[in-house]
Amino acid sequence: MQLASGRETLGGGLDRFARRVTWARTVWTISTPKGLARVPSRARLGCEVNLFWSGADLAEPWLSRFPQSRINPIWLRDIGADVLPKLHQLNRLAGCDWVAGAHENELDPSALEDGLRRAAIATFAGEVRAKGTVWVLEDDAGPAFAASQDGRGKLLLPCWSSRAGVETVCNEFWRDMMVSAIDSDRFCDRTLAWLGDIGRGLSLNHGLGVPVEASPSNLAGRMKIIKSARAPRAAIA
Repeated sequence: MQLASGRETLGGGLDRFARRVTWARTVWTISTPKGLARVPSRARLGCEVNLFWSGADLAEPWLSRFPQSRINPIWLRDIGADVLPKLHQLNRLAGCDWVAGAHENELDPSALEDGLRRAAIATFAGEVRAKGTVWVLEDDAGPAFAASQDGRGKLLLPCWSSRAGVETVCNEFWRDMMVSAIDSDRFCDRTLAWLGDIGRGLSLNHGLGVPVEASPSNLAGRMKIIKSARAPRAAIA
């Protein structure tokens, strides 16, 4: 048994788990009379491991291990806003797509959060390049901005990779804003450069999962990598 960091699980179980739950925007757990299902840690004495799965089918075999339990889907945004902070407070670990194998990785909540952020950035960039559109909110004064969660007062441009995503978070605060589409090439060439010039960042798929803040330069680099990978290769004469 090992206590894994995000780097140690890169390309392994954490990445697979993060990709699946990011696409579904749902994490599956088991609720018991004592809270979310957990087992004693074998890597850290005195700690417990909360169990999470990327599909209901993966969680179902564990129902019999916990009396009076039920499968419980949790929105990914609630995992970031509520569950992970509580794991930190309670000094618990996370087991992702847990099968209780001999080499099961027990993750620190920070490592899980980092993995979810990596998956969110990759998913956003891939969806935008595939669909050719970025979605934002704006009014007559310009695009909507949100405050960064780092506490330093930096402003971020909330943006989404689908219209359905932006419409999901159009709550009372933004109810008078208009949904606007930006061509992905224009977004990369002009919007990101403009944000860099005025010292502002981005909040990717804002309100839909673990908060993901990105700098214009980092996102531009990711978008260029995906564009290059998908560009047709020239024929060899």
